[in-house]
Amino acid sequence: MMTTSEQTEPMRVLLLEDDASDAHLAIHALRQLPTGAKVDLAVTRKDFTELLAAHQYDIVLADYGLPNWTGMEALRELRRLGFDTPLVVVTGELGDERAVECVKAGAADYVLKGNLARLPIAVSRAIADKRLRDTALLSQRMMQQAKDELYTDSRAAQYALEESGERFRKLTEASFDAIVITQDGIILEANRGFLGTFGLQRMEQVVGRPLTDFIAEESRSDLEWRIANNIEGTNEMVGLREDGKEIFIEATARNHAIAERTVRITALRDMTERRALEHQFRQAQKMEAVGRLAGGVAHDFNNLLTVILSYADMLLEGVAPHDPRADDLGEIRKAAVTAGSLTRQLLAFSRQQVIEPRVLNLNDVVASSEKMLRRLIGEDIDVKTELSSDPLTVMIDPGQLEQVMLNLAVNARDAMPSGGRLTLETESVTLDAEYAREHWPAHAGRYAMLAVSDTGSGMDEQTRSHIFEPFFTTKGIGKGTGLGLATVYGIVKQSNGFIWVYSEIDHGTSFKIYLPLVDEVPEQYAAKSESGAPRSGTETVLLAEDAEPVRAAARQILERYGYTVLEAPNGTAALNTAKHASKIDLLLTDVVMPEMSGRELAAGFTTLKPNAKVLFMSGYTDDAIIRHGVLRPGTAYLQKPFSPETLARKVREVLDSSGA
Repeated sequence: MMTTSEQTEPMRVLLLEDDASDAHLAIHALRQLPTGAKVDLAVTRKDFTELLAAHQYDIVLADYGLPNWTGMEALRELRRLGFDTPLVVVTGELGDERAVECVKAGAADYVLKGNLARLPIAVSRAIADKRLRDTALLSQRMMQQAKDELYTDSRAAQYALEESGERFRKLTEASFDAIVITQDGIILEANRGFLGTFGLQRMEQVVGRPLTDFIAEESRSDLEWRIANNIEGTNEMVGLREDGKEIFIEATARNHAIAERTVRITALRDMTERRALEHQFRQAQKMEAVGRLAGGVAHDFNNLLTVILSYADMLLEGVAPHDPRADDLGEIRKAAVTAGSLTRQLLAFSRQQVIEPRVLNLNDVVASSEKMLRRLIGEDIDVKTELSSDPLTVMIDPGQLEQVMLNLAVNARDAMPSGGRLTLETESVTLDAEYAREHWPAHAGRYAMLAVSDTGSGMDEQTRSHIFEPFFTTKGIGKGTGLGLATVYGIVKQSNGFIWVYSEIDHGTSFKIYLPLVDEVPEQYAAKSESGAPRSGTETVLLAEDAEPVRAAARQILERYGYTVLEAPNGTAALNTAKHASKIDLLLTDVVMPEMSGRELAAGFTTLKPNAKVLFMSGYTDDAIIRHGVLRPGTAYLQKPFSPETLARKVREVLDSSGA
């Protein structure tokens, strides 16, 4: 048996998943485990049973819906075969009621495919729980065996007390829990688990000392009271290792009468890691809940903003520059653009913003952004860059990386109202398992590190613990949305990285962003630039959109740019139109529609019109086309809200592309 912190071999994982892309994403998420993971893939019941017979697995991950069977049937099969391996359900859609049913039926946990960042946490927690259960059962058996032997008769009891050290250790040597026999609070015997738990090397460092020597001051009085009053049972306390480090302890004590004397057998379990995992789980749940809410709000709001922006721009086209109405329309447009920016930040936080990751040298993006940052933060702040001499190849959306630096620079500027220094530093770092345990949500591995540091006012611990929560801000009313750092958090997490913050009052703040290094050749990076008005066209576009106001606005925009537009309020109507239309050059479809999704519509449409192009649009990304916010290769996508110019430019780009 091995504790989570001591495991050095990769976790052995059996993954039941019939979708190859989903399996790839799950395997990628499992790489974030401190030990890594060796994953075997199964689809059918036969695959499952054969792999179980051939290998010993630490955990099973099962899609809820599999071809001809379910993840819960896999759980029942696992138990029928006599395996107590934990099983975590990984699914695209699972309501709260069904999720509870899965857990009640014996599943260790469930993870939504839209939030695979939580998968390593769920896996670690499930395995840690199983090991704790195994240790508890072993400890109970050993204590019961010791109790039976100690009570055989008074002579045997006396022998057990006076010459019992070796026998006690034999009974308890397999346990990683700390187990001690005490009399009047003084340790008579201890097992090897006690040495490991409290960082000791020799039994001579333990025997003869008060048990309270190994308990932090805040818990000693409670322990002394329990010993003095022979209180049995389980309680929590803070332990104290030999090196001074405090650990969380769950102690279970039982009193035993031996030869007219009372001894106390106590099992002390180190709960520090479990506490950390529970904290991580609660944090992940909180962020996931807020993210779901943000995504749902953004979807509906983006539809409304698309209509507002579209009609405002179309009205502006017909108004002379000096017309008083132009200013009014300009204010409407400005408000809609600002609102659109807020919804994009909400989507970024919830990791539902669509990204186009590329293999880039981090140094190139930082260097190209330096001028922009200097203009942004003003002349009273000195900007300094210290870039690694080695290329740092990462997989990230360059626009989002620029957004991260922009938001952090704005945050730093606000913390230095009287001027100061902003430093951007990059380097290659390797983080070990110990660092990862102490710096949640870090994972062991090789990273490119980007540090953005300022000499500003700094933060206290209370403020630092809330900075990534949406709408949390220390600025005055009207001076901030509280989404800047939440956006940074979401972008970094969506790019499979993590962020750590160091700050002291009056000594500045340093945000350190860690992005996984990849072994690929980086692309040449150049900032995107779009100039000139979008070109018009004469092609025929099939527009599928269930929101009537959005559909009407998109139709008017496309017709103004010369296109012939065929409308459909849903997927069924769109396929009907496609069957009878002699020519359609492009399908422009919303991703999320009732009855038939944009993905399903596109599949049927391309069968009917194999030479036509497809352009997806949506206000959020909770769909298989762009699951997890990452565009699949060859997918053309337009994020709502969009302006008439943006729509026209994207339609022209897709029609002119060489892909199918």
